[in-house]
Amino acid sequence: MSLLVRIIGFSFWLQFLSAQVMAEIVVSATMIEGIFEPAGTGKYDAIIEKTQSNEHLITIRHHSAVEARRVFKLKETDCFSPSDQQVELFAFPVVQSNTLNVAKAYVFWRVGERAMPAVSDLETQVVGYQRGMNFDVVVENPLITSLASDSLKSLYQALVTKKIQAFVAYTPDIWSLFNNKNIPSIEYDIDKPFITHNDSIVCHKTEENEAVLMKFNRQLQILKEAGVVRDILGLSYTPE
Repeated sequence: MSLLVRIIGFSFWLQFLSAQVMAEIVVSATMIEGIFEPAGTGKYDAIIEKTQSNEHLITIRHHSAVEARRVFKLKETDCFSPSDQQVELFAFPVVQSNTLNVAKAYVFWRVGERAMPAVSDLETQVVGYQRGMNFDVVVENPLITSLASDSLKSLYQALVTKKIQAFVAYTPDIWSLFNNKNIPSIEYDIDKPFITHNDSIVCHKTEENEAVLMKFNRQLQILKEAGVVRDILGLSYTPE
C-alpha cells in the first residue's frame, strides 16, 4: 500500500473519529430575563453549559420569542428552547430532551381587585400577554380582548397603570424578572396554573440531534442527582 493511500485513509479515519467524539447542535433560545440571557448568564444557559462535554457541544443563539420559533421552524437552527412538544404542536417530527425545569402559566391581576385565576374569569376583560408565547387558550377566545406586548416588564406596567385588567405569564419567567414569587402591586393564585409543561430542548428529529440529546440527558441527570440543577435554578426551581 502506497504512503499516499495510507495518509488518505488515516485522514478519513480521523474525520470519522472526530464525528463520533464531538457532535454539535445549535439551539434558538427565547430571551427571558434571568433564564436565557444574551450574555449567556441565565439559569438555563448555566445548566446547559454545565452539561457540555468532549462528546457534544450545544451552542445557544438568543432571540425574541417570535424569532426563536421562526428560525427553528425554518431549520436555521437544530433546536428550540424552552418548549414542550406535549403542549406546543409542531408540523414536523421532533425529539425532546429531558426536563430543565417546569413552567406554569398564571393569570395576574391588581391587588385588592376581583380574583381571576381561571381563563373563564377573563371573559369581557382586556388581558395582556407576551408576543410569541404559547397562550392560544387566551388569544383565541373571542370573549377575551387580548393585547400583545414584547416584554413582561411592559405587561406589568400596563397592569399597574390600569391599561389592562389582567395579564397572563409563565413562571419561572416572572419570578426571575422580579427575583421574588411575591410581586409588588399584583396578585395570582400559585395553586391554580392554567397551563403546566416541561421546559425542555425540542429539536428536529435527526440521528445527530438524537445522539446529542442522549448525551445531554445523561449529563443533566448527573447534575440533577448532585443537586446542581436545583442550586442553579434557586428561586426559579419548580419540582417535576
